[in-house]
Amino acid sequence: MNTTDIFTEVNTMESTFIGFNSTTTMPSVPRKLGPNNQKIAIAVTVSFLMISANVISLVAFIIEKKLRTYNNYFIINLVISDLVAGMLLTITVAHTIIGYFPFSMNFCRVYTALRNASTTVSNLGMVVICVDRYRATFDPINHFTSRSKRKAVVMNGIAWAIGLGFWLSYATGWDFVANAYNTRHCVPGYSFRLIPAILPIFLQVFLPLAVVSFLYLKIYMKIKKTMRGRNVSQMFNLRSCVQEESAISNASIITIAGRADLPKVAVGGMEKDIGKSLQGTLEANDKQRKTPKKKTESKSTPQESTGEMGKATRTLLFIIISFFVAWIPSSIVAVIFTINPILLHQGFFTSIWYIFVAWLTYANSFLNPIAYSVSQPLFRKTVFKILFHPLSACRK
Repeated sequence: MNTTDIFTEVNTMESTFIGFNSTTTMPSVPRKLGPNNQKIAIAVTVSFLMISANVISLVAFIIEKKLRTYNNYFIINLVISDLVAGMLLTITVAHTIIGYFPFSMNFCRVYTALRNASTTVSNLGMVVICVDRYRATFDPINHFTSRSKRKAVVMNGIAWAIGLGFWLSYATGWDFVANAYNTRHCVPGYSFRLIPAILPIFLQVFLPLAVVSFLYLKIYMKIKKTMRGRNVSQMFNLRSCVQEESAISNASIITIAGRADLPKVAVGGMEKDIGKSLQGTLEANDKQRKTPKKKTESKSTPQESTGEMGKATRTLLFIIISFFVAWIPSSIVAVIFTINPILLHQGFFTSIWYIFVAWLTYANSFLNPIAYSVSQPLFRKTVFKILFHPLSACRK
């Protein structure tokens, strides 16, 4: 689902409508003559921001090897999908400028699927990250021992397979089989029916949002519960500190006992060296005390570091916020418009609001790189180096 598939305009109360969604239905209406400068400015700006932000992000991952961690392989997938969406959007920008789709109808059918698939992969990538974070939080040992960069690539590949498979069959396949007339504005055939038009909106937006919201809430509650338990851990740490101090004292006594010239005492007709006896007793006790500690240390469980888990969780939170801001308003408007377009031709929904909401979904693709920078200091440092010291960044 995308909000700029239909570029047919309606002259109602001197306002112009730009189609909200590839799943939007509207009748054939004569176009308003003359270019819409506001629409062109927004289209060009959004496309430029999408491409430039994700190109810089991809370069950052290429030149900084420390960024290519298991968790960031999912971020790299988001960068690639958002970059592909931005590059494909240039055709939509051309459509906006000249007022009609500039290529053939067959190309339109394939293009619709590819553009929708790229944004779908980005949304699925968010779900994959959330599922991975959920497992890392609730099953940290198995998650840590089973994770690998190859596994991350496979999971990302599944997201691409689902996105491309769905849209190539739902949009492209449908139109070729039904020989749909896509109009001069490249309107997909399924968008002329109510249920097929609304279905992708729920599958691509509302369903992923529901899944990630539920999982992230569980993750947050688990982390909060763990953080509360740290007070108890500190009490046990205090106890261990006392034991360590006692061990140090014993070691000192052992050393003194071994070096001191203590008198020998006659016990049962035999002389005994008090110093050696005391030293032997303390050494035996010290060995008994250390034995359980060694066993405990050998059973330390491998799992993510606190810093690594914190960065991954923060990144996920910012990605979810970006998704919500970019997709929800336009998706709600798209559903309303699909059901009854007249409902939107009232009140404050003027031409500029239609255009703004229509292109808002693509803001997600350049808000994601901002989320990476905010949550990961090394990524932010690398981006600043690329922007302000490109030569030194390239030498690295």
